[in-house]
Amino acid sequence: MRGQFMGNALEGLRLAVRRLAREPGYTSTTVLTMAVGIGAAAAVFSLVYGVLLRPLPYPDSHRLVAISHVAPGIDLPRDGVSAGVFLHYRDRSRAFESLGAYERASFTFTDVGRPDRIQTALVTPELFSVLRLTPVLGRLPTADDYTHEVSTAADFLGVLISHDLWQDRYEADPAIVGRNIEIDGKPWAIVTGVAPEGFSFPDPDVRAWFAMPQEKLPWSDRAEVARAMFLETVGRLRPEVTIEEAEADLNRLVTLLPDAFPDITRDDIEAFGLQARVAPFKDKVVGDVGLTLLLVLASAGFLLLVTWANVTNLQLARTFEAGPEIGVRRALGASERDIARHLIGESLLLASAGGLLGLGLAWMAIQARLGLAPHQLPRLDQVSADGAVVALVALLTLMSGTLMGTLCLASTRQGADGPKLASLRGRSPTQAERHGGRRVLVVAQMALALTLFIASGLMARTFWRLQQADLGFEAAGRTTFYLPVTHLELDADHLEYSSLHHRVMRAIEELPAVDGVEAATSSVFPLTLGEDGQDHLTTISTAESRVTSERWPLAEYGYATPGYFQAMGIPLLAGRPFELGDQSPGGPGAILSASLARDLFPDGDPIGRGVEFADFGSGWPRHTVVGVVGDVPATTVRAGGSRAIYLPHVYPLAADVSSETLHPYLPRFETYVVRTRASHDALVPALREALRGVDPRLPMLDAAPLEAIVSDALAQERFTLRLLLLSAGTSLFLGVIGIYGILAYSVRRRTAEIGVRVALGASPRGVTRWIVFHGAALGAIGIALGLVASLWLTGFIESLLFETSPTDPVTFGVVTLTMFGVALAASYIPARRASRVDPAHALRAD
Repeated sequence: MRGQFMGNALEGLRLAVRRLAREPGYTSTTVLTMAVGIGAAAAVFSLVYGVLLRPLPYPDSHRLVAISHVAPGIDLPRDGVSAGVFLHYRDRSRAFESLGAYERASFTFTDVGRPDRIQTALVTPELFSVLRLTPVLGRLPTADDYTHEVSTAADFLGVLISHDLWQDRYEADPAIVGRNIEIDGKPWAIVTGVAPEGFSFPDPDVRAWFAMPQEKLPWSDRAEVARAMFLETVGRLRPEVTIEEAEADLNRLVTLLPDAFPDITRDDIEAFGLQARVAPFKDKVVGDVGLTLLLVLASAGFLLLVTWANVTNLQLARTFEAGPEIGVRRALGASERDIARHLIGESLLLASAGGLLGLGLAWMAIQARLGLAPHQLPRLDQVSADGAVVALVALLTLMSGTLMGTLCLASTRQGADGPKLASLRGRSPTQAERHGGRRVLVVAQMALALTLFIASGLMARTFWRLQQADLGFEAAGRTTFYLPVTHLELDADHLEYSSLHHRVMRAIEELPAVDGVEAATSSVFPLTLGEDGQDHLTTISTAESRVTSERWPLAEYGYATPGYFQAMGIPLLAGRPFELGDQSPGGPGAILSASLARDLFPDGDPIGRGVEFADFGSGWPRHTVVGVVGDVPATTVRAGGSRAIYLPHVYPLAADVSSETLHPYLPRFETYVVRTRASHDALVPALREALRGVDPRLPMLDAAPLEAIVSDALAQERFTLRLLLLSAGTSLFLGVIGIYGILAYSVRRRTAEIGVRVALGASPRGVTRWIVFHGAALGAIGIALGLVASLWLTGFIESLLFETSPTDPVTFGVVTLTMFGVALAASYIPARRASRVDPAHALRAD
């Protein structure tokens, strides 16, 4: 019995292959259409699965949680955990097996003869037990690996390095354990071990982990709780403990902070509104890209629906053409099982070919990471064409083939009880009903395509507005690079560092294509804040009425040379640029961003008034405001301008102030901006040569055009827009093909009727209008339904938009008119063909 079944199946498969081979146009169109839909769905699913759904690569990762805080009563600059509060939680919490804390940082590794800027993390030793990490070489850092505060070359940090750093930088040296690592030219670290291959935390950019022992963490006081929530904290829940229970446990400990820290009162906690928040650690890793990925997944789903509608339409048309053959088979005694095996088997064969090709397309897209750079999407390294993707393709293939075959089988059963040969000339009384089903599919295609195009239009408008946003600086014709000065001794004075930077600037200015060069610290350089995982937020107060207050504004602080604002195209709104006297102990100057100036001095001119660093105590002097400049975005274009205070770097310093350090910073690490008429690629070798002429030990890192930094800041929006436009364009193309196909088929089937109309006096123009009207009606119905769906669905993407309403009338109007115009164009070609029908020929053919 089984052998007979297999024989029948193989014979049916052979006949199906022969039938499809006789119609290469239909077969290739159906297979390619299905491959596009299935491939797009599989590629996007792999992205969503790898980023959102795949478990984190740590043992029992579902028990890992991130701890943060909210404080509605104050302007909380960070939402992490302060050092003392971390210890308070770690020692008293009942909900966690272990808690670990970390802080991102970047260091310049200068050993092995080349400098590299390495992203790292300072971690408490407990973090490794939270992650259940076992090194492949050596051991994990412990508290004992941090000898004391790092301030001289004799201090050492224990460091665990990543597997790829071990291979790439240290050539997989098995004797790496115990080896010194030079940081900024000094042997500050000792390698204790090598992490397993593939281990990354908290993201693949971090390639080394330095010990941060508990006894060196500062204890908490009122100011620290209010301002110093700088540590990221991850915990491992005890078995059977829920996230809600863990959060309740931490908020119990929040109420006990006054018992642990005498400087904190219950009134403080109540005034701050301080509360702990616990969330799955994966949510923190993924960040805010979840909605974007779900939108892209929805667009891929819509595209798949359009694909199914299109291929089903093609298959229904072909089945209708095969009506006489099927009628003959029924008349000769073919059973319904035979007809079903024929139609469903053929559909499954087409779907299988489309699925295999779609899997290949998905694999190529996944290998190319969908055109994304690793830093543009979290967990992108964990996206792969694995078993889940193959299983999805198999499921979609089976669904596609079954859907097509079942609908085609159902269409042949309509009128099956009538005369078996009634369909020999296609004159079955059910013809209108069969056309009705195809029209429904075409309308659905147009509705789905319109919905996708409106979402794409809104994202395109958002992207355009982001590109047109006033950044507060000029990016064109500017190249940037990072210059760490690592070879000077730590006890070198301010003049020595400043003189070196002065010589660098003069050497670059002498290059033929350079119009100017200036420098600033990366803490105030636009769109780069946080690249090293650190920020430079502090509370700024006015000197006239300084009080301890959580209400003073927070601002980024950094340092800039006098011509920096002009070199960057940042407008000077009031006052003047920096001068030499601004760095003297008697009257240090400061320049404020416009938003900070408004917040500090809402009642008058800030020039000449004093500001102070409220968080830093008496170690930092009062600064006199000498200028106000425009706001620039510190992190993202979407976030807009940031409050900032700039302190002076003036090169060179006068000799009489060379030993006077106004703040605990020496100009060792600078971001240079070079205005140039040359291309970036042509300029970089000249810059390297200029640095080599000043001192061959100077490394030039992270050289990039400023326009590339701006472009990179829009990478997520560009990714969303690209995929939406691809899905919408494909959907529209398939919808147009659907309208064209059904009208062309209708014209061919109704050639005799058209001939009669022409014979009775209908003009070619009238016939054209008649056919175009039918196509326009299908398009209009689909567009109307698509508008209703869009008004509902676009509300879900409101958070992704920038200065764009989810019901933006311009977008809705342009997309609607464009879609209707395309529908008319798709209708015109078969209409023109119908208008040229020869009545005599048509009637003879009938």
